[in-house]
Amino acid sequence: MTDYNDGKWHGWNGGECPVHPESVVEIKAAAGWQAEGKAQSAFWDHNISDGNIVDFRVVKEHNGPREVWYDEIEKNTPKILVMLTVTIPFSAR
Repeated sequence: MTDYNDGKWHGWNGGECPVHPESVVEIKAAAGWQAEGKAQSAFWDHNISDGNIVDFRVVKEHNGPREVWYDEIEKNTPKILVMLTVTIPFSAR
């Protein structure tokens, strides 16, 4: 797993957001403009041509707890969603 929290610029070809959604990132778009903000606000999947992210770097890593949802094992009962809040580095996923 690549650790993007090193402050260096990383090339991007599209896909799922590679860092914690609350991390602050600086992005460079195909059209040449740059922006900074929370990773969750960026369009990482390359669906907007000139606005596609071509490079990014983490400006401030998010280190808080992360909520993880999963389906509990069925035992002849309806599925129950259980929420866990854990604190792990996002790069460890």
